[in-house]
Amino acid sequence: MKYAYISFLYSLFIVINRVNKMFESKDTDHTKLCEELTNLIDMLFCEVTLPTNKVNIFNKNIRDILDQKCYLGFRFEKQIIEMREKGLLMQTKKLCGISA
Repeated sequence: MKYAYISFLYSLFIVINRVNKMFESKDTDHTKLCEELTNLIDMLFCEVTLPTNKVNIFNKNIRDILDQKCYLGFRFEKQIIEMREKGLLMQTKKLCGISA
């Protein structure tokens, strides 16, 4: 199950790593850094909320606007299907105390 979540986070890690590398640079434009960081936060926000939510994330509790059924991407979906076929998903539910 952990691998399925990592497959969702993979594309996010790529963007986070790129922004992190920009911050490690010694001769980066501060305006560009601020813009990239803001874009990263917006992207993360869009991944876990409904597209209809148009709120300022800096003054609202994100738990109030999370999409409980957000699409975690093709890799995640593919991994869950493979786990279901192998019977691993049921084992994970039992370990987590989730009834099937």
